[in-house]
This record gives sequence, C-alpha cells and structure tokens, in this order.
Amino acid sequence: MKAPRTQAARRETTRTELLQLGLERFPEKGFSNTSIDDLLRGSGYSKGAFYFHFASKEQYFLELMRHRVRGRGEWWRIAERPELESLHAVLERVYRAFNDGPQTGEGAKWVTIIADFALTARRSGSASRELAELEDGWMRELTAFVEALQARGFARSDRLAGELAQTVQALMDGSNLLLAVWSRPPSGMLDALVRILEPREA
Repeated sequence: MKAPRTQAARRETTRTELLQLGLERFPEKGFSNTSIDDLLRGSGYSKGAFYFHFASKEQYFLELMRHRVRGRGEWWRIAERPELESLHAVLERVYRAFNDGPQTGEGAKWVTIIADFALTARRSGSASRELAELEDGWMRELTAFVEALQARGFARSDRLAGELAQTVQALMDGSNLLLAVWSRPPSGMLDALVRILEPREA
C-alpha cells in the first residue's frame, strides 16, 4: 500500500508542473506576450495556485531559468569522458545532450525569449540582477567546459578559457538568432566551433 503523499510533496509537484507549463508555453508567444492566463490555460491550475508559488510572472520566469539550469546537470564533464578521443567527438556529444532532451529544438526560441525578458527586466533592478547572475553561471559552466578541453589538449591554450567561452557563446547566440528571426538553420556549426577551439601550431 502506497504511503499518502505529504502536503510538501504535493506542493513540490504542483510547483514543478507549473514550471513545465512555462517550458511549453513561453516558446509559443515569448515572454511579454504570454500572460499568466496563457500559462495556466487548460492545465487545471488556478491563479491562486500560481501566486502561492510565485510572486509575479517575472519571478516565475527567473525560477524557470533556474529549473532549466538544474535540468542541464554537470554537462561540461562530457569533455572529461575518456571514450571521446577528439574535440569533434566531444562537441558532437554535447550537441546531442542539448538537443535530445525535452527542450529539443527550442534553443533558438529561448535566446529570443530571454532577450525579451531582459528588456522587460530593465524596469526592475532586482530581476535584471538575477538574470545577470544566471548568465554568469552559464558562462562559468561554459568556461569549465573549455578548461576541461584544454586539460586534454583538445583546445588551444594561447587564450584564456573564459575568452574562448565568450567567443563560443557569441557564435551560438548568433546562430540561434539567425534561426529564430530568419528561419535559417545554421550550417557547419560543429566545424566552426572546432576552428575556434582547436589548438594552434606553435
């Protein structure tokens, strides 16, 4: 016989399911054009349930971003796997890790959604700072990935890992915007990343 679920467990389930709605519905219309009614429509949840867990749509979105971070796990450790014996093999595995999950194909949309939120958040110093902290966390992850590549001799060592991480991020954001705005799928992304990262001859 199953033990009865505690009130805390039910609340956590509700919170997780509310966050899942954001993953599904913000890509449809973006941050600004998605109302709380849009988020909740057809879910069986009320605005009361929403506001019990989140103070505002802005705070909900920030928690959704943290939820996405938790879902990534320690992805940068893919670079440490001994069975991946080249830079290209590591990048292919990372690409699959980010594109085979529940958010498959949504990377381009999320770049524009986050940009939409960032413009809105400028009116709130607190929300803007929290978003910047999340971005800093992502850059730390990307830098750790580049450092792991450098440690294996897969990435150039004549530039700091943080500098290379910024270049990689710029390429990815540009490619995602190209896809989101102009519906042009980027071609040769892995080859471009290899050219950015591969060791240089002395």
